[in-house]
Amino acid sequence: MTLVNVTEAFLQCEHPFYKEVEIDNSEVNCVVYSSVTSYQTTIQLPVVNFEAAMHNLSLQLIRLRSHELWNQQQNIEQQM
Repeated sequence: MTLVNVTEAFLQCEHPFYKEVEIDNSEVNCVVYSSVTSYQTTIQLPVVNFEAAMHNLSLQLIRLRSHELWNQQQNIEQQM
């Protein structure tokens, strides 16, 4: 997997917010962050094949978006 593949995976998932990409023999390590909260997490994507990386990335982004929605809900409740 190359940096171009990593970029393509993030764009296909419609989440271009990542940084600190490191590619080694067996995985890609990078930091995924939210554009609306302070949430960020380091994730590892397998480099075995693109589909496996996309699957793992999708799961991580579901977690991130869940956190964003939870944070948004907390803000709404505080305003009431």
